Amino acid sequence: MYPSYCKIAVRGKRLMMLLLAGVISVFTMHVLSSEQILSLTGKRATDSVLLQWLKIGPAGISLDTRSPSDDNTADELTQRLINMRDKCGINTSFPKIHGRKSIFFRSKSTNISCCKAPKTGSSFWGAIIMAIESINTSRNVFNINRNTIHGHNEVTIQNVFKSDTKVMVGRDPYTRLFSAFIDKYFLLGNLGRSLRDAVGAGPYRKDGNICGYNVTFSQFLENITQRALTGAQMNEHLTPVSDLCDVCGMKYDMLIRQETLNRDTQHLLRKVNLTESTQTAIQEAISPKGIKQTIHSLIASYLTDYATYRKDCPSRVLHMEKVWATLQIQGYVNTGVPYPKQLFENIREYKSDNITSIVLHAIESRPMTKEEKIKQRATFVRRAYEVVEDETIRKVQTVFMKDFILLNYDLTPPHKR
Repeated sequence: MYPSYCKIAVRGKRLMMLLLAGVISVFTMHVLSSEQILSLTGKRATDSVLLQWLKIGPAGISLDTRSPSDDNTADELTQRLINMRDKCGINTSFPKIHGRKSIFFRSKSTNISCCKAPKTGSSFWGAIIMAIESINTSRNVFNINRNTIHGHNEVTIQNVFKSDTKVMVGRDPYTRLFSAFIDKYFLLGNLGRSLRDAVGAGPYRKDGNICGYNVTFSQFLENITQRALTGAQMNEHLTPVSDLCDVCGMKYDMLIRQETLNRDTQHLLRKVNLTESTQTAIQEAISPKGIKQTIHSLIASYLTDYATYRKDCPSRVLHMEKVWATLQIQGYVNTGVPYPKQLFENIREYKSDNITSIVLHAIESRPMTKEEKIKQRATFVRRAYEVVEDETIRKVQTVFMKDFILLNYDLTPPHKR
């Protein structure tokens, strides 16, 4: 149970006043232990494949998934900017995080510039801008390997015009970090290798085979926060959005949230003069029908990474089991659909089209509503943070305090909301 002073302080303007005064310890010192959470919630442990992979504890989820009506979108977007600019005007000291300089996806034809901040949905905006700038290939943009989006239509902050509509995409720091862990450490990649070596973890082993890195989410958080707080150069996936996008130095016209990405994007694009083919391509990508393109793009990128880092996971079948778990964590595949190991054992060619067909069949066999997808994703985030030490969570709050305050995200850890 939270003490009464925390209950009072967590509400409304008093939270901001205390945070800006530097009294963060009031909110971070009182963190329930895993045992206390289990005793209060009565949740049972599970030995599911996903929890074995992730080494995270059990948890339930209950949240309000209602979203504001479209009629309120403009007011909400305006309020976000007012909130961010007001807080930028307050002389507050934040930790100095060393990351790369700001990069924007820029559309010359529409004068839209969107800050590139990995793991927020800005890559989707990169695809939108590529579709806008492409000739007769708008539909294909949303179906290609998502890695190929990068490096196109990109400019530095100095080359963003004052007259541009300047957009940035924010995301809850807790969920952004978990997403980065799944994408770059749970799956294969150089960042996962680096953490494996840093903590002396070795490879992940299952059924006599190796696949990936035997690192935990807690080790990941401890490593990146320690590096950030000691002045190390941070990878762009792990740098606060506020630093990547220079939120107080650049006068933004729109602050999109990853949590309402489609709705916010549609609101802006209604004001842009696009060709009929581009409008159709973007609308299809945003609509539920765009799931095929999304999955194909993800699978293509996972296969590209696998080709590069295959020696870290010689078994393609075992690699696809991790990909399957990832798609469940991301809310695409229902957790009630088990990994079809035999199907993947029988695939002759591991190509995007073949794998996408299997995944889409699984999605169609146990479809989920939008609310169910949100709950499924949130469940994994809560489980991940439940087993993280209190001190590590405090470090996360310190490193990403700028995002919590300027982008107006809840400081409370996911498993305590």
